[in-house]
Amino acid sequence: MAGDDAESIRRLNPPELGTPPGYSQIVDVRASRIIFIAGQTALDRHGALVGKNDFPAQAEQVFRNLSTALLSVGCTASNLAKLTVFLRDMIIFRPIGKHGIVSLRPSHHRPRQPSPWSRCRGYMVRIS
Repeated sequence: MAGDDAESIRRLNPPELGTPPGYSQIVDVRASRIIFIAGQTALDRHGALVGKNDFPAQAEQVFRNLSTALLSVGCTASNLAKLTVFLRDMIIFRPIGKHGIVSLRPSHHRPRQPSPWSRCRGYMVRIS
């Protein structure tokens, strides 16, 4: 599936809607296979939290986990049709660019609003 991106996923921005920065208004998926991946958090393979109170370390682990999940089914980030980022506190979003975390995710995805789930277990970021 990793090589099928151009054929199975089209990202569109109709002129009437304008072109938003970093994502597409419409994603047209024409795949015969759909894979659902559970929300990924900053847990390592042993279930231990990586980077307690360290947002860049947690974000790195979350994207590492997402990449592992995708690769296990023959996919890459380019095969994603939707990516939702949950942050415990929007103030921690500022360091993303500074620490290069933005480069770990596909350029057509942008973070969403924070969610109350994140206050449990010390998670600072989760990706679904």
